[in-house]
Amino acid sequence: MRVLKNIAFILVALGLWACQSKSGSKDALTKEEPSSSTAPKTLAPTGISPLALVAKHQELAVFADADGLVTVDAQGAKQSVLYKGTVEECVLDNKGQVVWFAVPSEGSTALYALDLTDGSTFRVASALDLQEELLVEYNGDAATQLKMSPNAFYDIATKVDLKSGAVGPQVGCDGDSFVYCFDESIVPEGELPQDLNEWAQFLAPENKARFDALANLTSDFPERLQAIGKRGHSREFTLRADLDELDIAMDKLPNCEEVDEELPCNRAQAIAPGSIYYTVTTDESRGDFYHQEGQLYDSQAAAFLKPTKPGEKSDSAWLDEDNVLHESGDILVGQYSVSKNGTAWVHETQMVTIGRGVTFTGGKACGWIGGGYPFYFQP
Repeated sequence: MRVLKNIAFILVALGLWACQSKSGSKDALTKEEPSSSTAPKTLAPTGISPLALVAKHQELAVFADADGLVTVDAQGAKQSVLYKGTVEECVLDNKGQVVWFAVPSEGSTALYALDLTDGSTFRVASALDLQEELLVEYNGDAATQLKMSPNAFYDIATKVDLKSGAVGPQVGCDGDSFVYCFDESIVPEGELPQDLNEWAQFLAPENKARFDALANLTSDFPERLQAIGKRGHSREFTLRADLDELDIAMDKLPNCEEVDEELPCNRAQAIAPGSIYYTVTTDESRGDFYHQEGQLYDSQAAAFLKPTKPGEKSDSAWLDEDNVLHESGDILVGQYSVSKNGTAWVHETQMVTIGRGVTFTGGKACGWIGGGYPFYFQP
């Protein structure tokens, strides 16, 4: 069983509300847009639960595009606007049933939370530096953290602690980046502390300045953060299942060289329960860091597919000497989230509907309402 990586759910461009009620079959959830110069601390509930829309549309993803935060069904059709304006980043948190998103405000950035249970919005904190990683932590430990880029290394993160309701810095310095993170001339010898915040005074000057700036953040509504933490305590960030696996013949993988025994290069895994579509690691390498690439495989046709170009098939893995398949998205790299029924996935700026190709693009994808099945290939 290949170990699933935690899902990344991606931060996206979004912003302030505009009063634009949709007509016809689309769902109207827009709010009045506040002044772009001063982002308000709260916006009232819309009266409609975004979670309730899933019962109508079955599968809904949230994207940030030119309209703001929008819902998109698995066929790529935009259904509603949850928040109207300019947003810089967003991530959908299925555990807490909330969308965390960033709004530019007077030369700084404010972090907001959109409650998917009632459509209300509140400001978490202002003056954030979006160059930092975002962590949302539920139970005071790394096992209950939602990361903006879950499998990426980071030095300093902005952490939203839902147990205490506080917002502040968190030292990561993961993996090989540790040696660059601290000032070697002052860092002590001995065993590392479990929480590297205890070593903040030994950070390299640039990292120390970032840590100190984040340490000055204050939470606008700590009690609401704690309520989200309690609500999400026993929920999961992603959908989980024992996904089917199969092994692909190595002669169909011309670029595959075994460098990781725990993740065999020819091991394929279904994208969702009962799906005939599998992801396959088709290339991997290890230098300073470990890198992977994947492709989509049709188990019924015993053929490799191009997700963005339906109908094109190959008996063996596609070769991409000119980088064309990487640019189109037919080589899989990074974090993906597959819809509950396995009909589509979202990745960075796109939705791909299986068998139809790219059906929606714009801004970035936040994730699926109700969660999705993750798969990941280390860039």
